Amino acid sequence: MKINIAHLFPDLLNLYGDKGNIAALKKRLEWRNIEAEVKEYKIGDEIDFKNTDIILLGGGSDREQLSVLEYLSGCRENLIDYIENNGVLLAICGGFELLGKYSYFNGAKIDCLDILDIYTKFAQTRFTENVILKTDFLQRPIVGFENHSGRTYINNLLPLGT
Repeated sequence: MKINIAHLFPDLLNLYGDKGNIAALKKRLEWRNIEAEVKEYKIGDEIDFKNTDIILLGGGSDREQLSVLEYLSGCRENLIDYIENNGVLLAICGGFELLGKYSYFNGAKIDCLDILDIYTKFAQTRFTENVILKTDFLQRPIVGFENHSGRTYINNLLPLGT
């Protein structure tokens, strides 16, 4: 078995070490004797959604995220088709925000891809702390670190956990 991973725009969206997320994902697949191939895509590349099992969309600074938003707007329908056909998309930080209705970049409200019924607003307070997240579907908690000032509102969607 082979898993094809598309790492979208690692040259622009690697603010919090998303190349490390790819390395960890690849290693965990290898531990299970599953071959993993990673293809990196840059602005201007045609994304091969049909031959992709997992997409990683990381976070970056406002300028880089706006460049990615402009590019992904041109292939929005293909991305929606990928997701609706059970494609796996791991969106982190600003990559997650881009999937929503709108967000704020450099203080300006910008329409995003409108794939998820979410939106993000920003505040002066920054959250930087360890997080332990309990879910209904995992026996063990998810442990991580948050570093953001954005508040993403998920409307009627279910949260990952508490």
